[in-house]
Amino acid sequence: MNRPRKIRQDENMQVAALKAMSMSQRWQAAQDLYTSARDLRGSMLRALHPDWPEQRVAEAVRECFHRD
Repeated sequence: MNRPRKIRQDENMQVAALKAMSMSQRWQAAQDLYTSARDLRGSMLRALHPDWPEQRVAEAVRECFHRD
């Protein structure tokens, strides 16, 4: 399946932006993405379980991102 032209252009721009970054900038971007993912998971859990205390939310987020 071919991607629409606009999506291919956007992907090319993203690749170019990443290639222009230094290694430390890429590392920081990855860390920021990870933090955002954890924050979003916490927000989702709070919305689904408004009765949960913050400690339970934090535990559930840790469980989700825990590596075995």
